[in-house]
Amino acid sequence: RGLHTSPDTLQQVQAAHDQIQATLLEEVFTMLEFWRKKAMQSEAPVLAELCILHAHLAYLYKYALESELDLRSVTVLLSSHIYLTHNYQFDFEAPMRKKSKDKKKRGKKKKSKEDVVGRASLGDLDEGLLISQIEMFDLFQAQRGKVLRWLHANPADADHVF
Repeated sequence: RGLHTSPDTLQQVQAAHDQIQATLLEEVFTMLEFWRKKAMQSEAPVLAELCILHAHLAYLYKYALESELDLRSVTVLLSSHIYLTHNYQFDFEAPMRKKSKDKKKRGKKKKSKEDVVGRASLGDLDEGLLISQIEMFDLFQAQRGKVLRWLHANPADADHVF
């Protein structure tokens, strides 16, 4: 795209990328997984917290390449997708406008931020998952084909995943 970099710069950027990815997939994953297990073992697991943890675990693999998929990543992507589909109520709708009591004024009144209710007032951030629902759908859709090909290529591991 017209961006010219020296091999040294490219090597530095790749090293930084690798370090960030390693931190996310080891330290952050371990932390989220610990919290998930702890939440599951509590006497009264809080469904909202578990949904947030599953969403964030899956989000770690949003940009995973097909060549980077392994048993853990596929397990996380599938189990998180199933868990969220079963336990989280996605309310993926366009924001609704407040109904005006005076229909004549509706066309003349300039709309303000207060006229829009629902998720739009929060921007793209979803209150329930702390990640936009659009991003979650995009994540699962983008990874679906890669995961399916990985499952076909690794039937023994696929048995373990399921």
